[in-house]
Amino acid sequence: DLITNGTSFKYHITGSFANYSFSEDFGGDFSDSLLSNLAGDFSFEYYFDNYDIYIQSTIGKSGTFLFVENANAEKFVRQEDYSTITTYIKGYGKQNDDGSYATTADYTSPLASNWGKIWASPYSSETDTDQSTLLAKLKSEIHDYPDVQYTMSYTDFINNVQGFK
Repeated sequence: DLITNGTSFKYHITGSFANYSFSEDFGGDFSDSLLSNLAGDFSFEYYFDNYDIYIQSTIGKSGTFLFVENANAEKFVRQEDYSTITTYIKGYGKQNDDGSYATTADYTSPLASNWGKIWASPYSSETDTDQSTLLAKLKSEIHDYPDVQYTMSYTDFINNVQGFK
């Protein structure tokens, strides 16, 4: 609660973790640092989906590995692509014989307040006749976040895999 209080973020915890009493001076850092410290102390993993933080004892599958910059890997190169972001879409359902549509809908992402109104290509479906179904499809068509790619050299990769085949 301390990390997300007063923000738009919400957290979801899967699994159980031992109770712990924190010292009175806990919380004197930035939220991202606190979350990283807690993850190390309680051995959990977390990821973000827009404003939702998902906390789990294990996110990955058995037999996989996780690279953490400055912990077991170095020299990551981060590339961000903002060109695919969309925040608004208009959709059309099945077209009637008279040229009208059985249903229409439009959707604006909550992140339009951050990025502005960026139009996605209009969506149409010859099977949708229900507005709520069409609206759900429109939400899934929106891409309201940047694409982020991390790369590292092959040598760093091999040196940090430590036995993974």
